[in-house]
Order: sequence, then C-alpha cells, then structure tokens
Amino acid sequence: AKVQFVLLEVGLGGRLDAVNIIDPDVAILTSVALDHQDWLGDNLEQIATEKAGIFRPGRPALCAMFEPPAAVADSARRLGSQLYQAGEDFNWQRLDNGGWQIQLQQQSLQLPALTLPLPSVVAALQTLEILKLLPAEQDCQRALSGLILRGRCQPMEFAGRRWVLDVAHNPAASEHLLQQLAWTAGGSARRQLIVAMMADKEAAEIMAPWLGRAARVYACELANNPRAISAKNLYSVLQRQGFAAEVADSVASAMETALAASAEGDEILIMGSFFTVAAALAYFSEQGCSVQ
Repeated sequence: AKVQFVLLEVGLGGRLDAVNIIDPDVAILTSVALDHQDWLGDNLEQIATEKAGIFRPGRPALCAMFEPPAAVADSARRLGSQLYQAGEDFNWQRLDNGGWQIQLQQQSLQLPALTLPLPSVVAALQTLEILKLLPAEQDCQRALSGLILRGRCQPMEFAGRRWVLDVAHNPAASEHLLQQLAWTAGGSARRQLIVAMMADKEAAEIMAPWLGRAARVYACELANNPRAISAKNLYSVLQRQGFAAEVADSVASAMETALAASAEGDEILIMGSFFTVAAALAYFSEQGCSVQ
C-alpha cells in the first residue's frame, strides 16, 4: 500500500504472536499483568518475557509500566536494545488544573485532562520523539484534547445519567479504571455497576476493588457467547464477595433496570469485556444516542 508508517498491535503476548513476523523500528510494551495465563505463563516474569519477544537487536524498545518485571530489562539487555523506561527516561505528573506535565527524554510538554490511558499516550509521544516525528506542543494538545478511545473509560451522557464504558477484563485494568474514576468507598448510593465477562477471567479479583463503591451490581448474561461466564455464576461470585447484586438476562436489560433505579446525575459503570461494551454501545445506538 506504500504507506509511510505502520502501527501493529500484538494480539496475544508477543513472542509467538503472528505480528512478530515483522521487525519493528520501535517496540512498545505498555504493561504487564496477569492475563491469558494458559498461554503466557502463570507469573509476571514469564508473561514479561513473552511480551518482550517483540524487542529487536539494536532497536529502541519502550516500557510504559513503572517498575516492570526484571525480564523486561533483561530481554532488552540481552538483545542490545535501548530501553526507554517509564519513570526513568520519560515521566508524567498531574497538574492542579487536571492536565498533565509530560517529561520526555529530550523535551517536556503540557497536555489537557484526558480520558485516555495516560501511560499509553506518553509512550506514543516518546516514540514519536525517538522517530523525530513529535509535533509541536500545541499540535499535541489539539490532537489529544477531547479525544475518546471507545471502550476505555469512555464517558456517555444518556437520560440525564453519566455512563462510563470500559473493557477492563483483568485485575490490573480494573484497578487502573478505579483510579481513573476516583470512586471512593462509601457514599456509593448513587452509583451502579453493570458487568459481564469471559469465564476464563479472574472474576473475584477483577471485582474486588469495587466492593463498597457501588450501591448495586448487575451480573449480566452475554447471549450466544460460549466463552462468557453465566450471569448466575457471576452473581454467585459477587454475592460471596459481599456485593449487593442481581442477575440480568442481558446487558441491555441491566441498563434498563439501572436507568429505572437511578436519578438524574447518577453514575453507571459498564465493564468486564469488549463484548460487554459492544452490547452497551448497541443499546445506546438503538435508543438513538450518538455514539462516538
């Protein structure tokens, strides 16, 4: 196609993923967390080794995770890859106005408040700097201002309620989402949570951060998806953890129930899987709500 640049996302792991047939000019590792253990290993060092399989000899590699497993640096060292490490070679901190101060290896810039995952944003900016493609600060601000990534802490306004959609489907992503939303324990009478996920996920660990932070949790069925945990089994997990939970036969029906049980200005979070967010977006679309 004679394109100037190609951005390839690894599907699973790295070392054995089909994308790894390509030799990248820069390799980016955003995070390492317990996920897909049946394929990648049952501990962070093993998973990090698999992910670092996309690094190439003598070519730059980035890690956007603070204090990653030692296997990340070990892999880069073994290959002779120059590793750009978050917290060492590039960093970020929140400003009083809600924006961000970004420090890249060679220059700094300010960004507005973002709903995007900040480590990934800063890793992208650092990559552009490495490739000598980083735009001017005002162009970065303009490009990122108001930018929404579907299914990543995606805000929606519908029927006077504030909805948030997120595909978080492992414990690390769930904890990161909580930090982004800053939901505190207690004072949760006006928050509701809708969840559905795959059966091979650690449901209890994913939901643990939300205990005491939502008045009610709806365990949803994902129709025609043999990989999904049943609403009944998910409900049992939630009940054992101490959540005030109920079963819903679909994401759409849970949204209807949550809508009826809430008031204007209330918050409703939908999370747990790409399939869960897809079902929510389909509902919004059917209701004539504009979906970005």
